[in-house]
Amino acid sequence: MLLALGLVLFGAGGSALAATPCPDLTASVAAGWAALDDAEVERAAAQVDGALAALTCQQRLVTTAELLDLYRLEGVVSLASGDTSRAVVATLRAVAVDPLAVPPDEFGPDLQALHGTWASRLANASATLNIVGGGVVYVDGRQVGATTSVVSGEHLLQVRGPTGAWHNERLEITGSATWDTLVPVATPVVRPDVEPDPVDVVKAPKPEKEPKPEKEPKPEKEPSAGGTRWGLVVAGGATAVAGGAVGFAAYGRERAFLADPFSAPSYGDCGRTQACYAAEREAEIQAVGRSINTTYLVGYVLGAVGVGLVGVELFVLPAPTGAVAGVRVPLGGPR
Repeated sequence: MLLALGLVLFGAGGSALAATPCPDLTASVAAGWAALDDAEVERAAAQVDGALAALTCQQRLVTTAELLDLYRLEGVVSLASGDTSRAVVATLRAVAVDPLAVPPDEFGPDLQALHGTWASRLANASATLNIVGGGVVYVDGRQVGATTSVVSGEHLLQVRGPTGAWHNERLEITGSATWDTLVPVATPVVRPDVEPDPVDVVKAPKPEKEPKPEKEPKPEKEPSAGGTRWGLVVAGGATAVAGGAVGFAAYGRERAFLADPFSAPSYGDCGRTQACYAAEREAEIQAVGRSINTTYLVGYVLGAVGVGLVGVELFVLPAPTGAVAGVRVPLGGPR
């Protein structure tokens, strides 16, 4: 089954988009939710239809979260208008994007029940998509390679060409399908098989330099007691700073961890449509959490060691005395 873009030249879509401005997808979905909150179901349905049509003209990446929000809005509006068959279609679209993304409670039990029914039915309904041509290809907001596995159903395919222009297409993918981006593949640089022989360059001998007279050795300085003792403060401060840096890195990883939906196509050897996917996904989440906790522990230990070294120098060891350079005055000032 060959699924090809309806453009001969990739840049042809740009002129059409310039003539007819593409509606803002985010604004359309927001307007649909607002109309639904005001019990204006027909106006909300019109916003849904406009947002679905605008998917193919967006000149940016449409994320997975945006698709799920649009399809869930379509399902809720359809249920509110009594159109159960369209609510099923909207659910099938959402399941094809991510079968594990159960609608939150605010979308209502009816939509959750539809998701549970169709997600279980499509658990083993996978399809293979082969990409032909160049450009950067995304399926439902996720970048893919030459071959990818998806859940059977409707998907949003996007390709970004070398000029930065986008072309999008909504396609029903079942079984094994091939999509031609019609974007030329970059030609690799061919290097000659035989390298040229190196040219021998004869360098003129450098004139011998006269040996420099040996310098008299400088008398060794006596070590400064104060300078030696201050080494503990410097080492402790550096260790405490290192601990703070490790703790800050752990905090950054924790923020990224909390924002990560953990919706990769596969974890371990389990793909999204396999029964072991949920367990492997949970194991990945636990492993990342343990790693972040370990990083926090290392930061705390380094900070404690650094503070301890500074405390030992300032409050435990006696202050150095003597008429040598670098002598430290004891705490409390001179007596």
